[in-house]
Amino acid sequence: MFLGKYTRKIGKRSRTLSIPPSLAGKLGDWIVLVTTETSRYLELYPLEDPRKLLGEHEWLLECRNRKITIPNVLYQQVEWLKKELLVVGNEDHAEIWGKEQYRKELKETIERVKYLKGMDREIGVTLLRVLEISPKELEG
Repeated sequence: MFLGKYTRKIGKRSRTLSIPPSLAGKLGDWIVLVTTETSRYLELYPLEDPRKLLGEHEWLLECRNRKITIPNVLYQQVEWLKKELLVVGNEDHAEIWGKEQYRKELKETIERVKYLKGMDREIGVTLLRVLEISPKELEG
């Protein structure tokens, strides 16, 4: 299971991203990078079958010394990759998010949950703890 949230940046010249040790061991030496339709985030999966054909929005990346190189075309097209990132464990895979986009998504999720559940403060604090985000991170 992929767990945790880690702050990272991609090297400007090398386009390399350091994978946190706890996630790198689970991802293995070959990683499939998948772009989502909206490119709000990227997904990383371990390559289970080396003969697997990759889809149109997938790249095969080698993980060397816990680092992957983001394909140049993707790095040029996805502006938020040039900013501070979060690598987040999400059950059977890891995700790469722009830090600001991740915060925005969390705020929106929390607001939806509050609306749907009539959430009180205690439940809200518990939800923040489960999502591994401090109330201070949501300010501003």
